[in-house]
This record gives sequence, structure tokens and C-alpha cells, in this order.
Amino acid sequence: MSIDIVRAIKAPWQNGGGFWRMLLGALVFSVPILGFISQGYLVEYLKKVSEGREQLGNIFEHGSQSFVTGFKYFVGWVLLFIPVGILVFIFAMLIGKDSKFMLESIYQVINIIFMIVVFIMTISFCTDFKISSFLNFKNGYLIIKENLTKFIVACAFSILVQFFYILCIAVAGIVLAFFIPLLMQIPLFGIILVIAMIFFAGAIMFANAVAITHIMGQYAAESKYFAQLKQQNHI
Repeated sequence: MSIDIVRAIKAPWQNGGGFWRMLLGALVFSVPILGFISQGYLVEYLKKVSEGREQLGNIFEHGSQSFVTGFKYFVGWVLLFIPVGILVFIFAMLIGKDSKFMLESIYQVINIIFMIVVFIMTISFCTDFKISSFLNFKNGYLIIKENLTKFIVACAFSILVQFFYILCIAVAGIVLAFFIPLLMQIPLFGIILVIAMIFFAGAIMFANAVAITHIMGQYAAESKYFAQLKQQNHI
């Protein structure tokens, strides 16, 4: 079975999803500490999709559990980022201001590699929701090795999904720009419209995260090694 990008894009808006759920997810995510619930909700959704259960459910359905899961994911992400941060610092010290273009190019390459690593290690994390699994590169490598072509497709589709949702925000921004003369004449209306635009952008960005998580779940669903790890960990 191939990865269905259309299904992933539609996922945030299906039964159990919808604009208000995406907005709630974005609002919760933006609150310090409380945001761990939204993060945990996303990785738990990845596991659900890998098992063929695609309904999103309530963000607070497993509030405390999602909080713990999200916190562990965050810790794993930070531990994974530390060596990357050190590497970036070393390049900055070596190159300095001599070549801003080269330094920026190196940053972008490192960023792409880091995102790819996070992608696969997130799948590994969902085998048992342990920090150690987020850092278990052997598991990550074996999950990729099992179907490298499909992994590349999953990464490419994730980028396309992100472009799609960013485009949605851009189009909304262009539409908003047409109202600028009116906004200047009616300040209250302008404030309301700007707030609505911020909420819309937040909901769209959370929907983007859900759609990319759905793609990860589709990839994991076809990984025999992922299923084997889950069985070993009884999760």
C-alpha cells in the first residue's frame, strides 16, 4: 500500500477533527508546559494511525497521559538537538563572518538532516513512548532500512503537506490585505479580523502537524519492524 497524501491532508478535518479542534490544539500547544498535552496527543495519534485507527479524538481525552508522553518526547528532542547545537556553534566559530552564505548553507543542510532524523526517531519513540527509544538510532536505522524508498516518499510528502498548509495561510493573508483600507477606517473591525487571522493561522499550523503525523503513521503501519518492536514492548 502506498502512502496517501490526500488522506493525510484531509485527516485533520475528518470526523473527530475539524477547525475548532485544530484551534484548540494550537492554543494548548502555545501555552508553556500545557503544550506537552498537544505534543503527546500528536505522537499518540501517530501510533493510532499505525494501527488503522484514524479518528483524532478529544485532545484532553487522555490529558495526564498525553502530558507525560509529550514531556518525554520533548526531553528526547532536546537530547537529540544538543549535539546539533554544538555542531552549529563549531561551524559558526570556524567560519565566523567570513562567509555568511556558506554558513547559512551549512545551517540549512544541518536543519534538513535534523528534521529527517526527528521524523524517523519520532516513529521509533512511538514503539513504547520511552525517551531511550527516541535516541535508539539502531531502531531508527532498521525502520528506514526496511523500506528506504517509502521513507523517502514519506519525507517528500511531509514537505509537500507543509507547503500546502503554508500556502493556505498565505492565501488568507492576501485576502486580508484587500481589507486594509477598510481596516484603517474601522479600527474595531480591523482588530477582530486580525485576531481571527491569528487564530486561523494557528489552527492551520496544528492541522499541518496532524497531517504530517498522519503520514508518519501511514509509514509506520507498513513497517514490520515497527510492529515487532511494539509487540516486544507490549504497547
